[in-house]
Order: sequence, then C-alpha cells, then structure tokens
Amino acid sequence: MDAVHRLQDASSSIRLETMCLCVPLRLGVLICAFGTFFSALLYILDRQYWEVEYRPYAGGFCLRSQLILGFVEYTGVLFGWLGVLGAWNVKKTYVAWFNYWQIARLGAWMFMYSVDVPLLQSCEMWVNDVQKMTQEHGWNPMMFQISLAATCPSTRMHFFVKSFLTLLFFMYIVWITAKYVEFIGAVPKHLLRVDKDLPPGAFYAHSHGERTALNGTYGKSAAQPYVHFDPKGMHALHATGGGMTPDAEMHHGYGAGLVGAPIHAPHV
Repeated sequence: MDAVHRLQDASSSIRLETMCLCVPLRLGVLICAFGTFFSALLYILDRQYWEVEYRPYAGGFCLRSQLILGFVEYTGVLFGWLGVLGAWNVKKTYVAWFNYWQIARLGAWMFMYSVDVPLLQSCEMWVNDVQKMTQEHGWNPMMFQISLAATCPSTRMHFFVKSFLTLLFFMYIVWITAKYVEFIGAVPKHLLRVDKDLPPGAFYAHSHGERTALNGTYGKSAAQPYVHFDPKGMHALHATGGGMTPDAEMHHGYGAGLVGAPIHAPHV
C-alpha cells in the first residue's frame, strides 16, 4: 500500500524532487548519464590518459582490476547513451537499463577494492622484498615504481579518500535514478484510476420475478425447460412449467407443445 500511495502522490511531488539540493531530478539523471558516456568514450579513445587521471578515483593498480574497469567503461558507452536517450525522451525502460548498469558498476567497484587494497597496504614491500611480492601477486611494474619513488603513503591516502567518495557518489546516483524511474511510471493525479477489485460472492441479490422463483423451483437441481421453434415458427416449451398439459392440448385441439391457438391474418 505504501508503494501505491507513493505513486498517487508522484505527480505532485516530482516537481519538488532535486538532485544535490538544487538540480531537478530529470536534469540530474541526464547529466549523470552524459558524464558516464563521456568518461567511457574517453577511456576508449585515450586509455593511458584515462588510467593516469582516474586511477585515484577508480583504482586499477593491477591487471585484474584494470580488466574489470575496462569492461565497465566499454559497456558504459552503450548504457550511458541509453540513459541520455531515456532521460531526454522520458523513456522508463531506457533509464531502468541504465540504472541496472550502474548497479553492476558498484559490483565491479567492490571487486576492484578486493584486489587493489591489499596491494596498496603492502606497497613498501615492493622495494624491501620484491621477490616475495612477485611470488604472491605477480610482477607489477606500477607498484614497483610507486614504491621506488617513496610515494606509497600519499598514493594510498589519495586512493582511499577519492575512491570512497566516488563510491558514495555512485550509490547516490543509483538511488536518484531509481527514484526517477519510479516517477516516470507514476500515474498523474488528474487521471482517475479506480481499483478493479471484484466484490465477494458471499452476498448477492436474486429477483423474485424470475421463472424459477414463481414456479417454486429456485435452488433445485431439476432440469429447466428450454425453448425451441416448431416448423410454424411458434414458441414451445418442452416442460409443463410454462406450457399446457397434454390433456389440455388435446381438449382444445392445439398441437403438441403450442401455448395457444395460431393467429391468422385477416383477408383483405
């Protein structure tokens, strides 16, 4: 019932919903989708520049995290543009698929943390015991250069702070996009939509003017009389409930099953 009430009030509250306290909801989703598309396109066009500039925010300190981030960015071109079209044309399905991709991106972020955080925690060991680190993680020239330049503490701090803020922002975008998807599918309040709940069959009214009630056969399982047409086009009843008895028919000379004498049109 709470979801129903939210949908009923959506048309009046959607004008008050904003993103980051000042950006309208639809415009905010459009900007986020376009930013996703632009970032993914930049990754495809200039991967080295993207990895250097975005590494403190997105990670990628080893081959496994780079592969999962590359998959996210390559698919981000499609789903980012899908989000742009959905927000521009108010297409619920397009925006919903864009949000599904954003949820998958959060899963990729978790995998990146599970791989890159242990490497950064033991960053200094790439100089102190490079053989042991190579045996555990494989050769990593990036981590060796960071450790050799004695920038492990600053790299670690920048990564933890910036990547965590980026993760929070991505989670916020997922929530905002989900709200916008819900508002797109809401029914405006000026459209009257009455629930089509059928009444229960425990109580109902029955007319006392029906044939079964007049004949005293209501509720009984006896066969009901049926009507057919005889060759002369007269209605007949194959039961005694609505027609004449055989004795009365023979007495009056009517044909079997007839309810009265035939009517002849006058000669002109």
